[in-house]
Amino acid sequence: MVDSTAASTSDLLARQLAPYVPRWLGPRLPLPIGYRETTAATVLVADLQGFTALTQALAPEPAGAEELRAALERIYTPLIAAIHAHDGDVIKFTGDGVLAAFPDDVTAARAARAMLAGLPAVIETPAGAHPLALRVGMGRGPLTWEIVGTPDLGLYWVASGPALASALAAEAGAAPLRPSPAGHMPTWAPPLPGHLPAAVDALAPYLPAAVVARMAAGFSGWVGEFRTLTAAFVALPPGGDLQTLVARALPLVARFGGRLNEVEVGDKGRLLVILFGAPVAHGDDAARGAGCLLALREAGILERGGMALGTQYVGTVGAPRVDRCTYTALGPEINLAARLMQVAAPGEILISGRVWTALGLRFVCRERPALPVKGWAAPVPVARLEAPEAAAEVPAIGDPLGRETELALAAAVIAGAGAGRPGLLRLVGEAGIGKSRLATTISARADVTRIDRP
Repeated sequence: MVDSTAASTSDLLARQLAPYVPRWLGPRLPLPIGYRETTAATVLVADLQGFTALTQALAPEPAGAEELRAALERIYTPLIAAIHAHDGDVIKFTGDGVLAAFPDDVTAARAARAMLAGLPAVIETPAGAHPLALRVGMGRGPLTWEIVGTPDLGLYWVASGPALASALAAEAGAAPLRPSPAGHMPTWAPPLPGHLPAAVDALAPYLPAAVVARMAAGFSGWVGEFRTLTAAFVALPPGGDLQTLVARALPLVARFGGRLNEVEVGDKGRLLVILFGAPVAHGDDAARGAGCLLALREAGILERGGMALGTQYVGTVGAPRVDRCTYTALGPEINLAARLMQVAAPGEILISGRVWTALGLRFVCRERPALPVKGWAAPVPVARLEAPEAAAEVPAIGDPLGRETELALAAAVIAGAGAGRPGLLRLVGEAGIGKSRLATTISARADVTRIDRP
């Protein structure tokens, strides 16, 4: 006899998981690893302008995560509804935008107009008003879908081909379009009749295990928070089979406690996007990330790499109520990690100053010239990650980068202490942000001439 309660619970979980995969993929599951399918399609790339500033403004707010979740739903609901209403399919969420496939140019163009019409012109928050704009590019041609990964450590769908390349090139040269003040919500198009969700066992490998476990325990699938996160971008070697490289990378990522969140093929080449600190945090995620990237390089999987650390929004992005969302991370450090990877030389791993600070004395790093980055007020401190400290003959660890203000304040406290005047210096910060490295530097700089003991 079939347990009707268990069956209904499984059906509910499957419906919660289904929005995390494209409509192209869901009805085809399960698919074998290495599966490839090429079709003619029009690809639309839509990039949101003003979204990073919105994320940065809400990060320090007491209810910033809740405010951002509400903003995300207001932004993505009309975009996804417009795509679905015009026979489109959201392939990926591309940081601050979406990548969608359509059967032809006409429906794609109509969807683009509907997306712009539905997008809010301004997002009002406690941190102020944030205007939005949309930059759109389209390309027509072959589009190839591919399944890579391993069933136990994660499966990923990858889209590539001339249609995608043309759309990315068109979007890069497009001018931002401003929506009208009064947005119009497109009519939502539900999944086609007969397209029931795939079984839980077929869907679960495409999501983070922690997110699946949360939903299975009866909690809402809509999760999101600001937390300290280390993000890494890894450029794969230009040659070699993608499935082979991903299958070799996954055990190394798992060994260091990371999450391979995306496998991408686009204008930046073939990339792995890896998160350390989400969905599961360990307290030493920067060191875990450094160890992982060095191991990937040693294994011949990493051709170039970039890594950055900061407070990021991590959680569900998209609009589950119109059947499409993903689990990802948003924020300026994600963009910084990608930029560091782009400017790295072959075989090089570049890290931000905050990562170097968090690593403390555990790794050998060499300072590089500060890097001007779009959206940052000043050039960003950068270092080259070379090896674990034990492998170095001569330690080469300098002062923490980007902590000049904190070091100056500490020096003032130390200078004022003594002669019967006590001084108190307290370092407060999230786990993994570099407190130990900063304390070591402050201690080394202190000129202690006498210690009186009772």
